[in-house]
Amino acid sequence: MGIDLDRSYGYLMLFTDGNRIDLHIQTKECVMDSYVSDKLTITLLDKDNCLPTIPESTDIDYHVKRPTESMFMDCCNDFWWCQQNVAKGIWRDELPYAKSMFESVVRHNIDIAIPWFN
Repeated sequence: MGIDLDRSYGYLMLFTDGNRIDLHIQTKECVMDSYVSDKLTITLLDKDNCLPTIPESTDIDYHVKRPTESMFMDCCNDFWWCQQNVAKGIWRDELPYAKSMFESVVRHNIDIAIPWFN
């Protein structure tokens, strides 16, 4: 799904003091489609008072949740099962295959598991 530039646009601003702002401007219709979906939303300006009231901003949806035993075991099993495909691809000198297996399968499981250990 691409970005509809007729309904929204982003400005990435980097200031000389190192501060940056990701300013996202949307039409009212576009805002109403997604306004309450992210709990980090903060309204900076609503001069026409047309936006609904939202709860105070919180990052609770971004906290790492402890995996269930099944989630953990599935992730580990998939990692070790597919890791041998990477080794097999390297041994056979099929480097594009090995890289593809690592980047599309094995790496995905690493990315899932890393936050669980912090």
